[in-house]
Amino acid sequence: LRETKGEKGAYITLSYVWGSPRRIPKTTTANIEERRNGMLVKSLPKTFQDFITITRKLNVPYVWIDALCIIQDDEEDWKREVGQMARIYQ
Repeated sequence: LRETKGEKGAYITLSYVWGSPRRIPKTTTANIEERRNGMLVKSLPKTFQDFITITRKLNVPYVWIDALCIIQDDEEDWKREVGQMARIYQ
């Protein structure tokens, strides 16, 4: 997880059906520090792994996955990020 603080860079977004809530890793206020320290790609669901593999093959340095990039239990972060969805997915 990288917080850009206005920094710009190339990324690809993943839009997907969440499915079972227990199977999708999420960023929360309880684990955000852990997320900032990194995540093993192999620990992520296969859809995320495939997405990251394709992104790397395209030489794009970053991915944006809503469950990981929006703090799911922080109403302020959620509102801020949802307000930027048109730009994020542009």
